[in-house]
Amino acid sequence: MGGWRRPDSPMTHELMAIRRYALKTKLVKGLNWLKKQVSSLPPAIAQEVLAIYVMCANHWLNMPEGKRTCYGITAINSLVFIAWQIPRLRPFMVRHFSHHPLSGKSYTLFTSMFSHQNAIHFLFNSIALLSFGAAFEVADSQRPGVLHQPHDTDRYHFLAFYVCAGLFSGALSHIVATRVRLPRLLSALSDATKAKSMDPSKSTIRPSLGASGAIYGAVAMTAMAMPETHVTLIFFPWLPIPSQVGFAGAVALDIVGIIRGWRVFDHWAHLGGALTGMAYFFYAPWEKIRFMLWRTFRS
Repeated sequence: MGGWRRPDSPMTHELMAIRRYALKTKLVKGLNWLKKQVSSLPPAIAQEVLAIYVMCANHWLNMPEGKRTCYGITAINSLVFIAWQIPRLRPFMVRHFSHHPLSGKSYTLFTSMFSHQNAIHFLFNSIALLSFGAAFEVADSQRPGVLHQPHDTDRYHFLAFYVCAGLFSGALSHIVATRVRLPRLLSALSDATKAKSMDPSKSTIRPSLGASGAIYGAVAMTAMAMPETHVTLIFFPWLPIPSQVGFAGAVALDIVGIIRGWRVFDHWAHLGGALTGMAYFFYAPWEKIRFMLWRTFRS
C-alpha cells in the first residue's frame, strides 16, 4: 500500500489483490527459506517436503479470508483445549478460562469463548465454526441495506462479530444465572423439604465455556442472509435441510431445553448468540459508523 498514488479511493477488489500479493510474497519467502533448510537432506525427501509446502501454501493463498480467520480462531481454541488436558494447568484453566457467574470475574466472559474442556464439544464447535464462519463474508454482503465501502479484508469484521456474539451470549447466560436461577436456588435451599428432594445436578450454579454462542451468531446470520442454502446434520449427512429450517429447529430445541431444565448445554448462551446474529442481519449500526468514518478520512 505504500506505493499507492491514485487520487481517488481504490476499489475493494484492488485492495484485496494487493493484500493477496503481499501474502504470496511471504509464502514465496517461506519456500526459499525451506529450500535452504532441506538442502542437506536426500533429494527425494527434500522434494517431498517442498511439494507438501507448495500444496499447503497454494491452498492457504486461494482460501477465502473468512475461512483463514476461522482457522486462526480454531488454532487458538486448539491451544486452549490442549492446556485443559494438562493436569497441572487444570486449576489455572478453571479460574481463568471458564466463566462462573458467582466468581466476580468479568474477563472470563472473553476467555471462555475460546475454551473447550471436552473433546466432543471442541470437535463439534470446530466443525461448525469452519462451516458457518467461512460463509460469513458471503452472507454479510447480502444483508439488507449493506454499505459496500472499500476494504481489503473481512478478517477484523468477522473477529468483531465473533467477539460481540460470544460476549453477548455469555452475558445473557450470566444474567439468567444470577437473576433467575440463583434466587430460585436460594429459596429452595432455605426450605428443608425442598432441599432434600432437589436434584443435585440442579442445585448449583455451574461455570460455562465454549464458542457455541459466537458460532450460533454466525449460524443465525448465515441462515437469514442465505435462505436458499442447505445444511446437513453430522449424524445424517444424506439428509440436507434448508438452513433456516435447521436454524429454527436448533432454536426450538434450546427453548425446550430451557423449559425442561436441561443442563447438558448452555441453552441461554445459544439463544444469546442467535439473537446477536439476527440483530446483526437486520440492523448493524456499526456498519453506518464505519461508513461515516471512511467518508471522513477520505475527505
